[in-house]
Amino acid sequence: MTRRATILLVVAAIVAVPSVVLQATCPGDSCARSGPVHTPFCSLPEDLRSKIAAGYREGRSPDVLAVTGGIGVVGSVPAAGSPTSVGSWPSASPPTDTRTPIVFWGDGVREASGVPAGAELRQLAPTIAEILRFERPFPGVRSGRAIPDIAGPDVPRLVLEIVWKGVGTADLENDPDAWPFLRGLVSSGAGTLAGEVGSLPLDPSAGLTTIGTGGLPAEHGIAGGWFRNDGGEVVAAWANGAPTSVIATLPDDLDRAFAQRPLIGIVGTDPGDRGIVGSGWYDVRDRDDRMTAADDRARLRAVTRLLGDGYGRDDVPDVLAVAMDGSVRSLDAELRRTVRAARSATGGRVLVVMTATGGWIPGGSGQVEASDLERIVETEIDTDEPLVQAVVPGGLYLDQGAMTAAGVTGQIAQDAALAARGPGGSAIFVDAFQGFAVPFGRYC
Repeated sequence: MTRRATILLVVAAIVAVPSVVLQATCPGDSCARSGPVHTPFCSLPEDLRSKIAAGYREGRSPDVLAVTGGIGVVGSVPAAGSPTSVGSWPSASPPTDTRTPIVFWGDGVREASGVPAGAELRQLAPTIAEILRFERPFPGVRSGRAIPDIAGPDVPRLVLEIVWKGVGTADLENDPDAWPFLRGLVSSGAGTLAGEVGSLPLDPSAGLTTIGTGGLPAEHGIAGGWFRNDGGEVVAAWANGAPTSVIATLPDDLDRAFAQRPLIGIVGTDPGDRGIVGSGWYDVRDRDDRMTAADDRARLRAVTRLLGDGYGRDDVPDVLAVAMDGSVRSLDAELRRTVRAARSATGGRVLVVMTATGGWIPGGSGQVEASDLERIVETEIDTDEPLVQAVVPGGLYLDQGAMTAAGVTGQIAQDAALAARGPGGSAIFVDAFQGFAVPFGRYC
């Protein structure tokens, strides 16, 4: 190779290096001359970046993502028809607490086993599959791996999955006397209070689908209670006509393997909970039971009705999932009643898997409603036509057609989010960045 060719290759390599890498490496003495460089997304702590990346799905996640500081953002826009349990934004100060309880208890759990700290929601489905002695197809499409040494010698007839929505370990620590039944499951089964959701934002629809599939939102594509469909519309997760998960759930795989003989059901608070069981991934004629209930009494009635229909009565594995919301004390009481009903109906041949989708500790400088944030950002952008399609935990969806017509770029919308101020004039966000920055985070 000639010296000239070598020089050309080196120049080409330098040109190909993303700008975030050049900023991080500070060619020459550029950093000394210009001072600290703030690179959107890359300037966040590594752990926070990795969890945001795990929750990001290109084409479905918000156009502009943001991380809060001391001010919390509550609610979502649109509100009509929205999920009953809305998630929380990633936060840098204080850092979002993503800890959650994870418990395996009952039939199929090996004695003297334990769940290690740091186990993630994506590990639940593969662990359940191992307990059921079931080998799932297409293992390469999901990153979750079974928690070792949980599976015991017995195979349960029924898997009862119970998920507390909008609750995390911090909520349990704040009210330690409110969950005696859960405490008993942790001490007598295989459990930890130091499990991890594994992704941000802490959205119940995303978390439930992570539990069901064994993959992160970046893999299963249910980025939150609201996300963008292939036509560019922002739709509610699991609503009629909305895209389903990109990968199948464990119950989907069981249905396929056993020719629709397993009984699969979900009793939740809204349709967005459906991701824990999926439904129809292989066969649109799927006959899963899907029920919504507004309160704990209605949920228990629905669970009792399904158990009476034969769940856990034969050797074909069945799955019944219950998504609950409410106070920690009421959730613990509902957990106790639901577990006892399932054990009574199955003669004790039930595996109980309990977890939660993560809670949220508000910042100390007040809160801003999502509708107010939408108004603030629209005012900062300052156009005649509204450009914000939706405000959801984690970011903003923008009307791309209206932006093009108004000559507004994604950078302008990003800057508007950074300029947004909350109570007392404090900045709402410590960082905002366009979605394409997340995949390039590997160069940070």
